Amino acid sequence: MLIHLGRNNMEIPRHWRLRKQRYFLQGEICPDCDFPIFPPRDICPRCKHNTVGGIDYQYQGQPVAMEQNETEELIRRR
Repeated sequence: MLIHLGRNNMEIPRHWRLRKQRYFLQGEICPDCDFPIFPPRDICPRCKHNTVGGIDYQYQGQPVAMEQNETEELIRRR
């Protein structure tokens, strides 16, 4: 039985591939400058070096909830 998923049939494999980093908050640490990167990227945003071979890590601790006005204030400061 074949099910036609339309144009976005590549979204399903992509979802499963990214599942761990999204739901378990897994990232990586740049092997060059030790900068934690989340979500994982090919290039470190700090030192611009290739992150292949970086160390995987998982965030620990309790999440913090913020009010919308606090979030908007943080965005304005950037």
